[in-house]
Amino acid sequence: MRSRVVRDAATSRRWSTATSLFGATVAASYLHASGLPVRFTAKEAADLAEQVSAGHVDVRALATALKEWTERI
Repeated sequence: MRSRVVRDAATSRRWSTATSLFGATVAASYLHASGLPVRFTAKEAADLAEQVSAGHVDVRALATALKEWTERI
């Protein structure tokens, strides 16, 4: 039973990170489609997704990160 609980927790965390990464990508795509240049690395997107999944980033911090991605030229 314990191994199932550990496996389920790991799977849940993985899906949460994947969902957050997808969300960051969709947000960046929306900004790009809106005419704002968006520049970020895969590592930056993954790091942001991980921070969101862990609950370390609130909506304002997320908006700030996305804004920074649009201000790079």
